[in-house]
Amino acid sequence: MTTCKKIIAFSLAVLLCFSLSACGNNEEEFKTSYLAIYDDLQVLNTKCDELTSMIYEIWDIVGTDNIMGTLTYMLKISNDFEDYWDNEDDSMGEYYECLLAKEYGWLNNSTYGISFSADAKEFHAMCMDLKTLFSEVKSLNEALPDKVKSLYTEYNEDYGDKYDLINELYLEVSSYAEFSLNPSGSLMSYPTSKREFQGNISKLIKAANIY
Repeated sequence: MTTCKKIIAFSLAVLLCFSLSACGNNEEEFKTSYLAIYDDLQVLNTKCDELTSMIYEIWDIVGTDNIMGTLTYMLKISNDFEDYWDNEDDSMGEYYECLLAKEYGWLNNSTYGISFSADAKEFHAMCMDLKTLFSEVKSLNEALPDKVKSLYTEYNEDYGDKYDLINELYLEVSSYAEFSLNPSGSLMSYPTSKREFQGNISKLIKAANIY
């Protein structure tokens, strides 16, 4: 083999090595991004389960006519217990509290809102749990579109089939999050819709579990 041919052969071999190395790096980068989104979607799905369960429990107690007002009131309550307990200006809030207090045994009569500080602390803790779940679902759901879009832009050409798996899961979990944040329907249709989301998401989680 002439010197020129040897140089060409060596150059091609080097280029091939660089090419294979780049492909390997790209796949590792894709895998890392894919798994990060997959993990976020599983966390969001779990938070949606918790939030919808809590909403349904409250809904079952206060009834269809009062559910939105109750949730709105609970979500706006001050994080500071003393600020909440010192506020006596919200008559509708007192009404919503009364509905829950009777169910949970926080009320010694059926006319007024929660009467004692110890019971009020339990109600306040319930409101804080609701606010935390609501905030977590909202934040996770708002952060995901940019991550999924970035995955598509950077890797769809080479890993389109794998991207499609995570995108299907994302679309279903995101819809579940919207359902969680904006409850609608009836006491009969709400849990039915939740079960449908859970069934679909369970199948998609298994399908997307490729790493």
